Amino acid sequence: MRWKPYAAAAAAMVLLGGCSTLRTLEQARTTLEMAREAGAEAKAPYELHKGQIFLEMAEHEKDEFDWRAASEWAKVALDSARQALEGAKGGSR
Repeated sequence: MRWKPYAAAAAAMVLLGGCSTLRTLEQARTTLEMAREAGAEAKAPYELHKGQIFLEMAEHEKDEFDWRAASEWAKVALDSARQALEGAKGGSR
């Protein structure tokens, strides 16, 4: 049973990666909502739409248990959501 410590370490790495991804997904969701409330639909529609599409892609990958892809899409979604929020507040694009 020498493999048990390795299996436990691998499982821990997967769980920790998943937690980080879930945190990024929640941040992207929250930032997109803040952008909508700040008027991004009128002031930064492209960035808002981009963020929503990337968030949907991240959610899909998460549902497929592809944590690496979900993490990457979540980061892109969060970046787009931040751009939408900045654009809605009158910042530079």
